[in-house]
Amino acid sequence: MLQNLHNHHSSKQMSYLNDDYEGRNAVHLAGGAQIVAEHIKSFSQNTDPENERLLTVFCGMLMNYSNDNDTLQAQLINMGVIPTLVKLLGIHSHNSALTEMCLIAFGNLAELESSKEQFASTNIAEELVRLFQKQTEHEKKEMIFEVLAPLAENGKIL
Repeated sequence: MLQNLHNHHSSKQMSYLNDDYEGRNAVHLAGGAQIVAEHIKSFSQNTDPENERLLTVFCGMLMNYSNDNDTLQAQLINMGVIPTLVKLLGIHSHNSALTEMCLIAFGNLAELESSKEQFASTNIAEELVRLFQKQTEHEKKEMIFEVLAPLAENGKIL
């Protein structure tokens, strides 16, 4: 189900982002994921439109890094990126592009078993339900549901 979410939306995002093994490996070797995660955390509280554009780009990079890459997924989870993304979702729920990047990143990170503990330590269910209730577009509701449904399987999260 999460793969459908990613496949459905990845063509649009991937046209903006370079999705190749060598690129992600270079990011990994240079510590780029940590740099991006730190920038997301430091900018997360600021709702200035310019800041939100940067956050959208950084979340898009994070989404790309974590796509089908267990090593980078584990690295991002170990850095504690999931709670930061959940906070972003709450603070910036009005920003459609940013929330979409967060949702796809959640889907990528949820592939690893180790993510469940971090998801369980957040209020992701409440944020996703709140976001779902605000949506008018069927496509966005479907994206949210596709992230929420697998999390519901983990009794600790809901």
